[in-house]
Amino acid sequence: MENQEVLKFTWRKGIKEVKPAHPMVQNWMFTEETEEQASLAHYMAVVAEKNGLTANDLQHLFPAVLRMLKDSSAWSK
Repeated sequence: MENQEVLKFTWRKGIKEVKPAHPMVQNWMFTEETEEQASLAHYMAVVAEKNGLTANDLQHLFPAVLRMLKDSSAWSK
């Protein structure tokens, strides 16, 4: 696996915004506290793309996976 960019960071009004780098989920915004979830979203998108899933599929799968992992972030709702 090549050395790829996984996360993109920006600052807005003093708050760190974290976004996955994969094009399927690049518009999803996470906070510094949910950086690990952003990484998971990126890698789920990599695997999903290889298997023919769409961004819409990921919108449904990602929160379900977080709930299975007992995650309490807003993304698991």
